[in-house]
Amino acid sequence: MITLSTPNPQRFTEVAARILALSQRIGSPIDLATAERAAAEGWDRHRARKRARDASADPAHRHEEIDPAMLWGDLVGADLPAPLRAALRLEGPQLSLALHRNKNLPAPRPGAIELIRWCHEQGVVVGIVSNTISGRGVREILGRYGLTAMIGPSAYSDEVGVRKPGGAIFEAALAGLSTDRADVVYVGDKALNDGRGGRDAGIGTICLLRGGKDSDELLEAALAGGDADHVLDSPAQVIDVLSALLPAGAR
Repeated sequence: MITLSTPNPQRFTEVAARILALSQRIGSPIDLATAERAAAEGWDRHRARKRARDASADPAHRHEEIDPAMLWGDLVGADLPAPLRAALRLEGPQLSLALHRNKNLPAPRPGAIELIRWCHEQGVVVGIVSNTISGRGVREILGRYGLTAMIGPSAYSDEVGVRKPGGAIFEAALAGLSTDRADVVYVGDKALNDGRGGRDAGIGTICLLRGGKDSDELLEAALAGGDADHVLDSPAQVIDVLSALLPAGAR
């Protein structure tokens, strides 16, 4: 909700350099081309694994987030020497952070910072529920935008171990709020992850934003099907939704 991202064509450059340096330090050297290929192919394996997991009928594991050790040691390291695979497992969180910093070129979504600042001024607590390979990386972006002190309970999939629309990640964030979930206003841009996930978690008001990866048709279908209460063009429009819900004296 806070950022819009453009894929970075050089997304694997830094992690490949880190893998190369690690291979040399442990005495199991590979060349840079091999490191770059391993990173790219490992990420493709990760994406294929996510698609298979999302299509699974097993509710116990369908929304599990991948462990960094598995991502880097098993998927990226699949064709690399065994000592390097073991080292990659240990370095997984740092490599995930490096990839998070480089895989996309983020920019603030128009209206998002204004919404968060308005909430802060009104005493409305802002939390985050995010699917990400690095919660630390998200926190860095929030710090860059000057928002750190305005953000309350935050649940990141790599830290919780569950991705949206799985219930556990919503429960983790809701547990940090001293309000009934029926009074929570949730803002996202995906019909399934945010609309259905938020509704299943019992959140009272769900706003879906146009302009993300989901088509307008998907968002409107979520609205028609009861998985959203509003479909909006900008986070700034959430201010009107919140204003209508706040007690008159608090506006």
